[in-house]
Amino acid sequence: MIFKNAFVFKEDNNFYIDNIYIKEDLFVGEDSLKDSQIDATGLYAIPGLIDIHFHGANGYDFCDATNESLSEISKYEALHGVTGICIASMSLAFYELKKIMQNANLFYNKKREENEADFLGINMEGPFLSKEQKGAQNEKYLIDINYDFYKELQDISGNIIKIVDIAPEISPSEDFIKKVSKEIVVSLAHTNCDYDKAIEAFNYGASHITHLYNAMPSLHHRKPGIISAAFDKKNIKVEIITDGVHVSSPMIRLALQIFGEDNVIIISDSLRQTGLNYGEFDFTNQKVIVKNNACYLLNNTLAGSITNLYDCMKYAIKEAKIKKEIAIAMATKNPAKEIGVYDKYGSIEIGKVANFILVDEKMNIQKIILRGKIIFNRQ
Repeated sequence: MIFKNAFVFKEDNNFYIDNIYIKEDLFVGEDSLKDSQIDATGLYAIPGLIDIHFHGANGYDFCDATNESLSEISKYEALHGVTGICIASMSLAFYELKKIMQNANLFYNKKREENEADFLGINMEGPFLSKEQKGAQNEKYLIDINYDFYKELQDISGNIIKIVDIAPEISPSEDFIKKVSKEIVVSLAHTNCDYDKAIEAFNYGASHITHLYNAMPSLHHRKPGIISAAFDKKNIKVEIITDGVHVSSPMIRLALQIFGEDNVIIISDSLRQTGLNYGEFDFTNQKVIVKNNACYLLNNTLAGSITNLYDCMKYAIKEAKIKKEIAIAMATKNPAKEIGVYDKYGSIEIGKVANFILVDEKMNIQKIILRGKIIFNRQ
């Protein structure tokens, strides 16, 4: 299949008029085939988005621990331009997390249905988190940092946990970070740590911050904390929720200035109610209500988003005034690199999986191509 004359988003974060050649499920070179042609003149081709931190959608949650839930979540995501997912767990009892990881292993290794997003791994959010900055994490499941606890879950998952989140101040973390950071990304999250503790964790090998600004001390001119430490350490990757609720537009722009466009990753942090109507639902054995375009615990604690990653990216462009090319990279290339899948995903390059989106100049989706097949076509 050939898509002719699109404005193609390239690895240097610029658009160029070009053709896209696909054979089976891969991007290929011009000489590889002469096949059916689709005119993409005037459309922009961007890589399929990759969400490395979200919990569910369309009424389903990763922690349901069922094939149906992962299938329905991945279908929803793919049909909204998110063709790769690294889905997040929550703080729960060990026996529940074991079931979640077992189910993820089974789903990861099964053949994808035609319209299921590529399942790229797991973001283990909890239970090694701070009670003071727990946010919507259920306090009764929070525990000290425990390597054996993590390692058993990683083994059960089939080694598909790509990110593990910790609050480094809650218990000794040096050995954990040194061991785990050699294999996967260690992220500081739901933490009350000060500047010195954060610098210490980064020196041990932590390299990532979970949902920047949320569930951590804010910037303060006399109390430098985790954000200042990450700036001083350089090249720390940070997630940011650009749903219009979790982080204001000026603070999104500030994050780019502080950390640089290569180090900021847009995430959705979306919950099961994403794509559905407002209402009350269960979230890790807690009641959550949807209002004001987000999810809240009954005590009004902000619990998560109801905005998918594509709409988060559009918000960054249209409302936060982030340059389009930078926002696209923040939702495609940057997350792919962070979870170690950029050799196959995150850009439109020969040899990579043919996941991409054709959009108009206003960023409205016109076609979604998943593993070389059109799964959405706006009439």
